[in-house]
Amino acid sequence: MSWKKPDISYWNNKFAAWWHDPIDKAFDIQKHESRAAAYLQIFGLDRPNDEFWKMADAIAAGFERGQVPTYSADEHKNGAVDFTRMPVITHPTSDKAHLKIVLDGKNADSIHVETTEYLKKLIGMEASPTDYAGRFKDNEERFALSRLLYTHLVLRFMLAEKNIGGLGALWHRLPADSRFPDHSIWQHNGLCSAIYSCIEMAGKPDDVGLLVFSITPVQGFIARARKMRDFWTGSVVLSWLAFEGIRWIIENLGADHILYPSLIDQPLVNAYLEKEWSVSNAFKPELWKKQTSEIASLPNKFLFLAPFGQAQEIAAEIKKAIHERWSKLSAMTLEYLAEKKGLVKDEINYLQKMFDRQTSHFWEYQWAAARLVDHGDKEELAGLLDETAFSRQFAYLNAIYPILEKKGYSKENASRGILYSTSHHLTQSALAAEKFRRVTRLNEEPGEKCRMCGEFEVLHGSGWTGEAASEYKQNVDDFWNKFLNDDDFKEKERLCAICFIKRYAPRVLKKDKDHVLNNVFGDADSFPSTTEMALRPYFKRRNIKEAKRMKDIAQNLHENEEDKVRGEKVKDTDKYYAILMMDGDNMGKLINGEMIASQWQGIMHPEITARLMEKQYDSLYRDAWRKIYADATLNKRLVTPAIHAAISEALGDFSIYGVAPIIEKNNGRLIYAGGDDVCAFLPAQNALSAAREIKDYYTSTFRLIAQDRQSQEIKDDWKPQPGKLSVNLGKGEEISISAAILICHHKESLTQMIASAQSLLKSEAKDKAGRNACAVEYRKRHGGSRVFTRKWDDVGWAAFENVQRITGGGERELSHSLLYRLETLRPGIEAIIGSNVNVEENLNSFIAKQIERSGAKLSRPPEEVARWVTQIVWDQKKFSPEGLLIAGFLSGEVENDELV
Repeated sequence: MSWKKPDISYWNNKFAAWWHDPIDKAFDIQKHESRAAAYLQIFGLDRPNDEFWKMADAIAAGFERGQVPTYSADEHKNGAVDFTRMPVITHPTSDKAHLKIVLDGKNADSIHVETTEYLKKLIGMEASPTDYAGRFKDNEERFALSRLLYTHLVLRFMLAEKNIGGLGALWHRLPADSRFPDHSIWQHNGLCSAIYSCIEMAGKPDDVGLLVFSITPVQGFIARARKMRDFWTGSVVLSWLAFEGIRWIIENLGADHILYPSLIDQPLVNAYLEKEWSVSNAFKPELWKKQTSEIASLPNKFLFLAPFGQAQEIAAEIKKAIHERWSKLSAMTLEYLAEKKGLVKDEINYLQKMFDRQTSHFWEYQWAAARLVDHGDKEELAGLLDETAFSRQFAYLNAIYPILEKKGYSKENASRGILYSTSHHLTQSALAAEKFRRVTRLNEEPGEKCRMCGEFEVLHGSGWTGEAASEYKQNVDDFWNKFLNDDDFKEKERLCAICFIKRYAPRVLKKDKDHVLNNVFGDADSFPSTTEMALRPYFKRRNIKEAKRMKDIAQNLHENEEDKVRGEKVKDTDKYYAILMMDGDNMGKLINGEMIASQWQGIMHPEITARLMEKQYDSLYRDAWRKIYADATLNKRLVTPAIHAAISEALGDFSIYGVAPIIEKNNGRLIYAGGDDVCAFLPAQNALSAAREIKDYYTSTFRLIAQDRQSQEIKDDWKPQPGKLSVNLGKGEEISISAAILICHHKESLTQMIASAQSLLKSEAKDKAGRNACAVEYRKRHGGSRVFTRKWDDVGWAAFENVQRITGGGERELSHSLLYRLETLRPGIEAIIGSNVNVEENLNSFIAKQIERSGAKLSRPPEEVARWVTQIVWDQKKFSPEGLLIAGFLSGEVENDELV
């Protein structure tokens, strides 16, 4: 059965369901229904099917918030909060993080009037040359979809930058419920409209489901690379393929259905909106106009709401959409190759067969779906999941049920929301089981294997018909001789179709002006090599700025067998660069809710929390919530779609406004920042400072992204201003990110170095140090490595940077010979450690004496420097000089500074 695309009524009903709550609801809860109707009248629409809408709202409300009373004149029963009087935003994942807003007397009516007038002018109901509707004149069906896209993905940016109602960046985080202000009206309205559409398509509320879809392999595709550009291109292409799956959902279900990753402010999504939906010029947010398009920021897995009964059909359509786009890129690459190399028909036909054989089954698509479970599924869940996946959720449901019963809420609908995290856990477990069950075995490839991946046969232009091996070799040689003077290939480099696509994708897609990746690859030719990256400190030191000269020096150094460049003072440290890998710790557990630091008591508005503790307050609510507050397990915030959206938006902002500028500031090149995963190449001396800054950004709480795209942490009460209010992951005992920094020689195999950096991250920073840590490895060109690993909060890191500073540059105070001499003094140092008596004090004294004997000309007391050295070489357990020697190497003042 082929998929039938939704018609105009689907999009109009969805749009009306989206507006079931007004976007300024928080300012006047009592009048919110009339305000929602007023907004819909701007677009000439009425509320859709009342029964379905109420079901959707009940499920959505159960997802996102607890149960407290509505407005009452009786102060002991009043559950309303006057947001204009006490505007507070709470944090969805951090522990007890509140942001107090300074509104300066703004009132609900003036905000509503100004917002209404702006919406009339911006979007409009009928086509006009000055509004967004005018871009879809005579195409009502396309406008119906575009209007939803613009409202859900763009409108908040426009309201914020135009400072409508004087709210500025607060528009991004206006709460859906002022009593539970940890999730936004945008998240709630999108969730409600998605659920409404699922119910409408299925015809019943118990057929709303979650579907998760993934594309693999990941590292098997991107990590096999000879050039840095190969690695980056692979990351971008994989991110784009995930986007193409998401694109199908956007155009057939709706952008509001995507729960993870968040689509808000994603570069690929923004480029798509501009190219396909006319979000440009006056209708394009200023914040997007300077957005970098080079970040591979979409992960290979996405989660969305769908009618459960149609899950198989939907998954098949997504697979088909992704495969068609991949096949088209393959065909475009072959066409480009044929044109560039002047291939004849027989060669093209044979290459077509090779491309088809190697690309058509390369990607694996796995998916799993589960309907939203309800209170009646507990017994069945016990046979499918560990009890920890649902016991807390059912305990919370039981604790809150007296309130639900008194209000007359359907236990089925309310429990579907409350048990969302269990539904999510079930879906993810089903996907894991599917990946374990399905093993695709590709047919063994004949002939000579690709020099980059070693898996597929190298491309050539004529088939083997049983002739002698020498003839096959000659055919291969003849084909690759066409690339001898090609800048994209080095001599003797021979690739398969998969690796060839990665190599040529930047060239191919730069020619296709309509492709969503066209701008991404616009500057691909300037992508640095590993040698250029290593030499960046040298270029800066020698004030070399001309691009051609820099490229020539790098090429000469790379090709010189003695690793020298005549006429250039290149030091050993100038031949090493750093691969930075970072990964969020326990991200799976954070997504599942196990590591969330927020609690119900902390995410409620402070006024509500205080009222619920009063003796005179309505006992129905007081007793239920006191029970929840008193139980650490029950008090923990449940995972909801809004929590997923918050985590995903936080990771998106982390990538775009945190990681990318930090890497650029440190003169590096970002390869990918997909969610909590980061990979970048940097000058070796800059990698640690970049990693530490990224780590701090990861756990920040509230930030303002100004119109110039600069990000600043908000630490005090905040007065709204234009820009974007960003909510990051925040503080929590289990919220952290680990890092690995591999310092390696520019001529080492990139594929091997990437694998080594990944291993360093897992084995040292994660496993050995126990996460929330950083591992630095200096891998010497001719064998041997030195590794230094510590927790991020260890004093050793500050000491490491201090020693690096005073052993190099203009501040050089400490000789390298002293650093190496400590290794020869190991017996004495280990004796001090083995005594277990005043170890730190005695080590400091011993090392201070060595510093004094060395004749070092210090600008500080030798005891202070000795303390730094001790903090590096002694980890409270054993003596290890590795970190000291790495710091000395990174100072840059080592051998080979002579002119050659």
